[in-house]
Amino acid sequence: MSARCVQRQFLLRPDPRLTAGIRFLLAHYANKHHIQLYAACVMSSHVHLVYRDGQARGPHFLRDFNRAVALLVQELHGWQGGVFEQRPMQVRLLTLESIVDKIAYTLANPVESGGVSKARTWPGLWLGATSQSSDEPRPEGFPRKGRFPARATLQSWLPDLLVRAVGEQQAKRRLALAVDRTERRNRRRVASTGGSFRTPHHCGRLPITTRSVRPEPRRARAREF
Repeated sequence: MSARCVQRQFLLRPDPRLTAGIRFLLAHYANKHHIQLYAACVMSSHVHLVYRDGQARGPHFLRDFNRAVALLVQELHGWQGGVFEQRPMQVRLLTLESIVDKIAYTLANPVESGGVSKARTWPGLWLGATSQSSDEPRPEGFPRKGRFPARATLQSWLPDLLVRAVGEQQAKRRLALAVDRTERRNRRRVASTGGSFRTPHHCGRLPITTRSVRPEPRRARAREF
């Protein structure tokens, strides 16, 4: 799933308060709707999520998560108006190769977009398919805090299809290699066009009204692959 900010503005620019809030919201709503998160990356102008929706709760999950993130952005930045485009882009992943490729694309996106030279240094939310969990406290002063628990567990999962095929350790290795290949390819592309990368600190200092100017192809109808 990809959800883009209106007019490609940097409304999700990395900010410690915003990132903490998004981590908590992602944990809360993934647990509430029984979503298994494989990978997540929140860029300045868009969100990428790869997940398994075993109970057909995906539409409810996206509705609640995107709405809560939008309210958080409005609260923290004093933003008036919409945050996300009306409809996120969703693609069903039906093969092992497509799952691995999409996870690698998501996790390498900070490099692909020219943000930072190494994806793990991205200062925004970056969640890999590592089969690990973290305890996310509700941030202090969190908007509408009465509606949320005090803590939520943010769990990342290895794709069960991949684990069944090659085992847990090989699954982790295969995903790590795929992310590394994608990062290296993206760094070569940026270098070939004379581009450069920002520092993580600089990424968090850009105005939220900055707009992505990178050319992108016209969106095609959503497909399954």
